[in-house]
Amino acid sequence: MAVVKKSNIELQLFLKNVGNFIRENANHVFIEKLNKQVKKLRDINDNYQEDIRDAAIEFCEVNEKGIITYDDKGNFMFNKENMKKYNAKTKEIGKKLISFELVITKDQVSKLQGDYKFYFQDFIETE
Repeated sequence: MAVVKKSNIELQLFLKNVGNFIRENANHVFIEKLNKQVKKLRDINDNYQEDIRDAAIEFCEVNEKGIITYDDKGNFMFNKENMKKYNAKTKEIGKKLISFELVITKDQVSKLQGDYKFYFQDFIETE
């Protein structure tokens, strides 16, 4: 299998679309193979989510005792300057390129119907 490089954001969108595909096509011929490979990609995505949370912890507000402050909904609170820093950091994390094995072959994509060809097109073998 070939290795591709995509950003964390591209991978996250792909995983969302794959999840929809799997739910809507439970009996498709390559669902079992896709599920196994998606699990590996979700592990990569978990690292992305951890990096985002670490950035929030780095830039969020803390009280005089150094304890993180949250709003009424349980979200981190930021002052204006740290919100800008947090946004810049999350953008950087999202653009970070990651390498992983291809999930689906060109032949498998050619058998898909509708929008799924579009969802998978950047994650297939091109040769």
